[in-house]
Amino acid sequence: MNEQAFATETAATKIIHCPKCGAALTGETKFCPHCGEGIVPVPTVCRGCGATLPDNVSFCPACGTKRSENPSPAAAVAARETAPKKPDKKKIIVISVCAAVALIAILAIIVAVVMATRPIPVEKISLSDTQVELTEGETATISCTVYPSDAEDKTVVWTSSDTKIATVNSYGKITAVSKGECTITATCGEISKTVEITVKKKLPNLRSIYNQYCSSTWATIGSDNSYISVDTNPYNYSDGDSRYFYVVNSAIENINSALGLPDSLYEDMNQTSWSMGKQKATYSSIGIEVTWTYHPDKGLEVTYKLIVD
Repeated sequence: MNEQAFATETAATKIIHCPKCGAALTGETKFCPHCGEGIVPVPTVCRGCGATLPDNVSFCPACGTKRSENPSPAAAVAARETAPKKPDKKKIIVISVCAAVALIAILAIIVAVVMATRPIPVEKISLSDTQVELTEGETATISCTVYPSDAEDKTVVWTSSDTKIATVNSYGKITAVSKGECTITATCGEISKTVEITVKKKLPNLRSIYNQYCSSTWATIGSDNSYISVDTNPYNYSDGDSRYFYVVNSAIENINSALGLPDSLYEDMNQTSWSMGKQKATYSSIGIEVTWTYHPDKGLEVTYKLIVD
């Protein structure tokens, strides 16, 4: 047997029972005389708290429970086994540290999973232009770069503050509609950028009209193509110059028509006398200002000039 020997006590004599043969032994016996088993005495313990009781005490110094006389071996063992054990502080600390480390590891895994699966938002957008000037009917395309390049949704939404001035499609292509100013906005996610749009009036192509209907003999065009002047009597003959009168008058009609001017304008020109001085008609919607004079010796002289804002 490897259990320790059971012990009972009387007021005067300490009796030890051999763990092997059960013989009752007295005194400070170290070996059983009956079977030779080594004797390891078991200390007396308190039935109340399980504390080891010193010899010759009547009450437990830990809890005050009265020392039992002649307790049975089984009772002594039961008291020892059922006595509350003091907590192992080192073990508690180790367990607590392990639990904390495990919790931190779990939280780190959760954060890593969330970061890996979360959608990447748009942080910035950049436009190729911030100001654009167009003429009616012209187009221009603005490109938009989204950052970061791996953003989840890089869709750009384009809008115009005034579609009567300029329109824009889903690819950033701007079309000038009519004279004025407006703003084109590109939006991606929560980020927006704007482009200032200025639309100018589309003016007539005087160079093209001059080339089609005029001759350098009796007409001139500005070096910047901003005006055309025609003269029915380019050499100022006192009796007029029949060589050019009909040709130039026909050209005036053709120029008026090409510019979209009203028929009444040509009639007003033919009814002008030298005493009326210089006449003027402005057509802002077309972008043309017309001036003319008539003199018997100089004939009818007409100038078409672009209205440049």
